[in-house]
Amino acid sequence: MIELEYTNSSNLSTPWLGTVLAVQANFYQVRLDQLKVDKLEVVGCEDNLQANNLQPSSLLCTRRARLKKIGQQVMVGDRVVVDEPDWAGGRGVIAEVLPRTTQLDRPPIANAQQILVVFALEEPTLDAYQLSRFLVKAESTGFKVSLCLNKLDLVTQQQQQHWQQRLEAWGYQPVLISVHNGTCLAQLTDLLSQTISVMAG
Repeated sequence: MIELEYTNSSNLSTPWLGTVLAVQANFYQVRLDQLKVDKLEVVGCEDNLQANNLQPSSLLCTRRARLKKIGQQVMVGDRVVVDEPDWAGGRGVIAEVLPRTTQLDRPPIANAQQILVVFALEEPTLDAYQLSRFLVKAESTGFKVSLCLNKLDLVTQQQQQHWQQRLEAWGYQPVLISVHNGTCLAQLTDLLSQTISVMAG
């Protein structure tokens, strides 16, 4: 549980900046930044945000009726301004949606920076044709495309080298991992760090 301390009561009504993590029906799970919005009227200009020392937390939010009236959709990945935070109840209200840098319609995701295509090397056996279909579809979005192959522990060194060389010939640098024994998970973490990624496969 995160406890927040304030120097004065005016902070309770200060809007906060956050990222939408999940959408379900009319509710939005928003992870808050360590940044407070200094003034609501400068929404959309993140350079005008005032930093503070509070730790980030997450709130379950609804959206203002005004956003619904103007047809403003709230998507996973959206950068939003959260107003009226109720820290005790873990609730808030999305007051504004900041301009999006990118947008996918299927699935509806905003501000994604890369698509991570994930396949297994075995169980089931990796099918080059099916993999190529996913890669072509991912490339059509114009996003950076990364490739991850799981179940490294189920293939031989020769099979590993075969797929490594084949996919490098296709123009990819695949990350080969094993969730079972933890092989190369740190490399995958680095690939996903500080980015909004869409996973497919």
